[in-house]
Amino acid sequence: MKKQITLLSVIVLLCTSNILANTSPTSIPWMDSIENAKKLSIVTGKPILLDFWAFWCGPCKKMDNDVWSKDEIKLIMENYIPVKIDFDNKKQLVSKYNVRGIPYIFIVDGLGNELYSSIGYKDKNFMLKVLKNFAVNLTTIHAALQILEKDLDNMNSNLRVSQKFQDVAFFLDDDARRSFLRKSNFYLKKTEKCMEDKDPILEQKVSLLKLLNKAYGNVNKSVFKAIENDFNDLHSNNLKLYNYIKFYSLFNKSKEEEYEQVYNLLEGIYKKKADYLIKNKL
Repeated sequence: MKKQITLLSVIVLLCTSNILANTSPTSIPWMDSIENAKKLSIVTGKPILLDFWAFWCGPCKKMDNDVWSKDEIKLIMENYIPVKIDFDNKKQLVSKYNVRGIPYIFIVDGLGNELYSSIGYKDKNFMLKVLKNFAVNLTTIHAALQILEKDLDNMNSNLRVSQKFQDVAFFLDDDARRSFLRKSNFYLKKTEKCMEDKDPILEQKVSLLKLLNKAYGNVNKSVFKAIENDFNDLHSNNLKLYNYIKFYSLFNKSKEEEYEQVYNLLEGIYKKKADYLIKNKL
C-alpha cells in the first residue's frame, strides 16, 4: 500500500511540475522539462510528444490555434506526455534531435529515443492521424530498454528489445508500424554484432525475426521466397516461429485453405496472435 501511495505521489508531482505558465485548465498540459517527461513516461507507459517552437514562429502559433487548441486533439493527447521545447533556449536538445526548423514535432519513448518526427506546419487532420497511430502503451518496451541501458552490448537484452518492438508493431498500422519495425530491425542488427561465439540456432532465430518484420511490413514476395528456400535446416527450437511466419504470410495473402493447415501447427503465443488476426480480419 505504501509503495502504491509513493508511486501515485510521483505521478502527481511530475504532472504538476514544469507546466508552462500560460497553460489553462482546459488546454493541453504542456511541460517544459524533458527529463521530468521521461520519468513520467516510464511510470505511465505513455509516449512523449515534443513540440519544438518559439514565440516568434508564425507556423508554431498557427498550430497552437488550428491544432493544439482543438477538442479532438486534446482528447487524443491524453495518451501522451506533451512537452514544449523553446527553440531559442534549449540548444542542447535542438542539437540532440537535429532540429533544422520549427515547428518540429517528435514522438519519443521514455528514454528519449525517436519514434516519429515531422517538420513544418501540419493541420488538425494530419496530426489526428499521427497521434492516433502512435497512441501506444510502451510499458513492455520501456522495461526491456531499461535493462538494456545497464549493458548496451548485451546480446540477450538487445534481442529482447527487438522482440518487444516487434510485438507492439503487430497491433499498429501505417507509419507507426513501420517505425516500430525499423526499431526492431535496429536491435536485431545489434544482437548480431553482440554475438561473441557463432550460434547457429540463435543466428537462425534472428533471421526468422527479420523475416517476420518483413511479413509485418507486407514485403510478401521475398518472405514467401525465403520460407521456401532459406530454412531447409530448420532447428526444432525455431519451428514455432517459422510456422507462425508462414501462417501470417498466407493469411495476409488470403490463401485460406493453406493458412488453415498451418494454423493447426501453431502453439502458445503464436496461436493467440493467429486467433487475433482471424477474429479481427487484419
